[in-house]
Amino acid sequence: MNDLHRSKFAKSRQSESGSYTSSHYYQRSQRIHVNGISGELKKGNKLIERGKVYKVIKISLIKTDGKVEKIVHYCPYFVNSLNKSLLYSIPEKSIAPEDIRKPLSKKELELVLSSLSEKMDAYPVFDIIKAKDDINLNNIQETANVLRQCLKEKKAAGENYTKVKRDFLDDVIEMMVEEVALVFNISLEKAEEKIRSLVNI
Repeated sequence: MNDLHRSKFAKSRQSESGSYTSSHYYQRSQRIHVNGISGELKKGNKLIERGKVYKVIKISLIKTDGKVEKIVHYCPYFVNSLNKSLLYSIPEKSIAPEDIRKPLSKKELELVLSSLSEKMDAYPVFDIIKAKDDINLNNIQETANVLRQCLKEKKAAGENYTKVKRDFLDDVIEMMVEEVALVFNISLEKAEEKIRSLVNI
């Protein structure tokens, strides 16, 4: 998302960072097409941004330089004590799929989750810096691919698996939890259990 647009219209925001690269380590990641925002957004629509689920609470119109512009207002869908006061706004024309997208369908997400148990025939040497970039692509299939890399790295390292990498593995799972909870209509706790059970951790 264009930070200039968000900073102009947001009432409150969380700090986020990360660079964005393109990676397709596995064939399955090429078969899952992550949709951007197609069609007209409406109040109640759900959005995915960096692993977090948001809901559209209002569509407003403003006039700028003689032109009418749609502004999308949204807030966290899974509310907690840390995010309950957060409200965001962005011009509809500024929404890009690599920043904000629609949730996957249940069928699409089941395909992503099933990929977690697939054997990896080949993958590049694990690079935690690149992996951090990949989980910020706003593509849950890429996040699942990174999780598979983490698990293979964990298995190979055994007792030498570092705390930094363990913490990162937990972060990767957390990036998937909210979308899984939304799509399968389960709690965040059940969603995390579902993911962990699929990868046996």
